[in-house]
Amino acid sequence: MKKILMVILLLQNPYLVLPQANWSVDKGHSSVQFEVNHLVISTVVGNFTVFKGEVNCKNDEDLIDADIWAEIDVNSIDTRNLSRDEHLRKDDFFNAQKFPKILFKSKSVKKQPDNTYLVEGELTIRDVTKPIKLEASYGGTVTLDGKKRAGIMASGSLNRFDYNLKWDDTLDNGSMVVGEKVNIKLNIQLVGK
Repeated sequence: MKKILMVILLLQNPYLVLPQANWSVDKGHSSVQFEVNHLVISTVVGNFTVFKGEVNCKNDEDLIDADIWAEIDVNSIDTRNLSRDEHLRKDDFFNAQKFPKILFKSKSVKKQPDNTYLVEGELTIRDVTKPIKLEASYGGTVTLDGKKRAGIMASGSLNRFDYNLKWDDTLDNGSMVVGEKVNIKLNIQLVGK
């Protein structure tokens, strides 16, 4: 009913600007996490502790056609191992000194039959920009202390070699010390702007 009323109002006044939902990432209630196979037998989990982003939607009921932008500080990588984190910041992996930011910009956000969303965009790591797809779910909105909040969970994967994260040491049996596939898991809480 709400959408029908909006269409009627727009037809009566084509210059009417309908309300939009503009959000920024609440870092204190969000996480940017990754997982990668280590020594073939286990998984290392890490995260980035410094990031920011914005989501701009047509309304606060869903993410259809949302415009999403995010920036991650590579130097904030944390795998709970200082020597490994330092290695990840070097040229074997991210080269954080030369390429300090990871960037994401959405190209399309489409609702799927199961009420999840397919987010397609461009991810830039180091000097490489490539398309990436994320599966997302929208947790809806609540109001707390007079501010509207929304929740998004998203996941996807990438091949690190596609982004020049080139370190490729192998074990005696020929298996890679660090796997090629990196799984991404995002838990994002948004706050209205």
